[in-house]
Amino acid sequence: MSAITDKNNKPNPIIFSVDALAIITDYKVGLDSLSPNQITNIFNGTIKNRKELGGDKTPIRLFERYQSSGKPNYFSSKFLVKDSSSGIKACSSNAEILDLVT
Repeated sequence: MSAITDKNNKPNPIIFSVDALAIITDYKVGLDSLSPNQITNIFNGTIKNRKELGGDKTPIRLFERYQSSGKPNYFSSKFLVKDSSSGIKACSSNAEILDLVT
């Protein structure tokens, strides 16, 4: 970027792509929202049961897309997750995740 600005050029940023990240749960578990801090604690392994979040007394099971999907890196940086690989089932598709959640 400095090579452009050093020559007194003013770059014009253009958004050419947008992506989304969703954290989902089955509606029957009794939780309708989570804070970013709670999400971080869930994926860092600090919170392991829905009861700790005000839901029913059941263990939290975690699913994510395979590393090649790009999600794990973005997710880890956004929520400051140290190591989200332990105890998380990697899935090949969003459809597989939806099937497992429901």
